[in-house]
Amino acid sequence: MAANSDSIYATLPDWCALSGMRPSKTYDELSRGNLRAKEIGTRLLIDVQHGLAWLRTLPEPNINLARAARPVAAAATETRRRRSASAPASS
Repeated sequence: MAANSDSIYATLPDWCALSGMRPSKTYDELSRGNLRAKEIGTRLLIDVQHGLAWLRTLPEPNINLARAARPVAAAATETRRRRSASAPASS
């Protein structure tokens, strides 16, 4: 097996900070073969370039901002309505 001289390795905390993944998800993806790592003693080193290449293959999220914002606005209106209805009448 030939070594890739372009590989850069990061510790688990550094990989998590770089990728945004949590350690548990990182271990899941390592067990699935989506990420590569080396172990030196008790230290786990993640192949950063391979991991970032895998992340780029993941689908983009489908986020509908207009739809997501509507329930929050409706909830705020309902809260204001309830507060004004339950407020004691001032004399």
